[in-house]
Amino acid sequence: MGANRLTISAANRLIERSPAERIAAAPLFLRRLAYPRHFARLVATNASDFQIDPRLLYSLVLQESLFEPQARSYAGARNAYTWFHYTAPDEALFIYKLPYTETGRYLRRVLTHYYHYTRLYPR
Repeated sequence: MGANRLTISAANRLIERSPAERIAAAPLFLRRLAYPRHFARLVATNASDFQIDPRLLYSLVLQESLFEPQARSYAGARNAYTWFHYTAPDEALFIYKLPYTETGRYLRRVLTHYYHYTRLYPR
């Protein structure tokens, strides 16, 4: 397990065990450890290239790889920030080939991450 994954996992465990009861009520430093902005230059470049909110891209990278450069899916897919670097936007249609329940869970997780990123890092 890499340092990014360990830090994010530890921050989430501390938040779960804290008296805060929900992420939004946890101390700011813990929320920022749980929702980091690693690889800022790469994220900013790709967010600009694809014309999306950088916080959404952070949400995708968090869900896909926990910011671990060597992360791979069970199917051998690369992590999200490597994927964005090499993939054209139309090729992102792969998501429609996933079973509906899996797609729904995935999108809920990404949107939950996005909610926390927008609260932590307002424009």
